[in-house]
Amino acid sequence: MPQSPFIDIRNLSVGYTSRSGKTIPVLRDVNLSITRGDSIGLVGESGSGKSTLALATMGYFKRGLHVISGRVQFDGIDMLDIERNALQRLRGGRLALIPQNSGQSLTPNLRIGQQISEALRLHSDLPATGFEAGVVDLLSQVRLPDPVGITDRYPHELSGGQQQQLAIARALITRPKLLILDEPTEGIQPNIISQIGEVIELLKQQGDMAIILVEQYFDFAFSLADRFYTLKRGRVTMAAKKSEVTRKDVLANVTV
Repeated sequence: MPQSPFIDIRNLSVGYTSRSGKTIPVLRDVNLSITRGDSIGLVGESGSGKSTLALATMGYFKRGLHVISGRVQFDGIDMLDIERNALQRLRGGRLALIPQNSGQSLTPNLRIGQQISEALRLHSDLPATGFEAGVVDLLSQVRLPDPVGITDRYPHELSGGQQQQLAIARALITRPKLLILDEPTEGIQPNIISQIGEVIELLKQQGDMAIILVEQYFDFAFSLADRFYTLKRGRVTMAAKKSEVTRKDVLANVTV
């Protein structure tokens, strides 16, 4: 029996108001459904609306954007009509976002080990005596080299790719039901891209977390996602399982 979606977006249109007072859509009548364990690739060229759609699953819209019509539900919760504090709790727990330039969310004057330990204190049931081992375990899970040594380093001593891996480690502490990775390969070295891919593959195998991968690097998205939504100018042009389409089919719906 097929699972019912725990994220359900229906007829969603999002836009902004121009100086002349006209509403300009950036998403147009979009439908998207996600079940537990799904790995979704949102692919499209820059400006196609893929990041806006991913953030909409969290009930988040960038400044200046507003919902024109439609609905967004997460596990039966109306994400467009939810009390602010309840929404913040969801975003800090069951929903996790790894944004572009995720290193900016790190505290520059705190060592990596201290930052992960504090997150464990706030969001896990580990006793304080288990924090040190918990930190090393998390850093190992995301394929960071020398996880013991990295605990004594500061964020600026890590590469952009390693900061991205660290952000994934922090997100995993809350055991989210949805993990969104927004352009995780942007400006990242090829060997780190491969390591991030390994982490995503491991998370997929666990089967209890849905993953949304927002990517311009098509081959990376195609290798990892099980379902694809392609976007052009704010519209979904294809929604298909990987088993039902070829690489060429998906790519044809991405490029202009």
